[in-house]
Amino acid sequence: MAKREIKILGIPVYKSTTQETEARSYEDSMPVWAQRLWGLQSESGMRVNQETSLTFSAVWACVRILANTVAMPSLNVYKHDGESKTKDTTHPIQRIIHSEPNGMMSSFQWRQTMQAHAALRGNAYSIIHRDNSMRPAELEFIDDPDKVDVFSYDRKVYYRVSGNPGLIPGSDMFHIKGLSFDGLKGKSVLQVARESFGAALAMQDYQNKLYKNGGATRIALSTEQTLKEETKQ
Repeated sequence: MAKREIKILGIPVYKSTTQETEARSYEDSMPVWAQRLWGLQSESGMRVNQETSLTFSAVWACVRILANTVAMPSLNVYKHDGESKTKDTTHPIQRIIHSEPNGMMSSFQWRQTMQAHAALRGNAYSIIHRDNSMRPAELEFIDDPDKVDVFSYDRKVYYRVSGNPGLIPGSDMFHIKGLSFDGLKGKSVLQVARESFGAALAMQDYQNKLYKNGGATRIALSTEQTLKEETKQ
């Protein structure tokens, strides 16, 4: 099992997860910017990444339906008073989940985007920022799941975010996981279903080229000899 040393508060910690034990392909070793630019190539020769996969109408429709379905219901905080319950509009979480999780997104947009990432990329993250009373004050959406590394130490979960100094404890990260085999990180659908996406994109590309040529393949035959008219026919 491959191990890699990190440090928490100066203490050496050996990170070891299911993903570390898997054989790394050439694409997996590429920098994030390179994967985003070129995508992950399938056997069909098509590049499969977030942008190319969403050009396939079936993928777009599925992700859109899942994201919108999760985003549409109105979220509220309720308090129980005996056998009845009422909205607790004074609760600090109410504004975050009902109206505005951060200064850039509405609750609908945040839930829609988080679910879209979870459905296609396997993971969605938002950092929980707290006020002086340690109450949640804002959810900072992380626009690229590839920026986040997840690991466990001493039976606790920690997150490392590219460009963010220090480690983030699991209690300060809102993490939606897709199908997972280690309980820490969801599997990216783009990687697991790369060949299916690639085949579908190749079929779509072939059909577009066929229609562009009027449904026929245009060819030309040439010869150095002089042909009679009946020979041409």
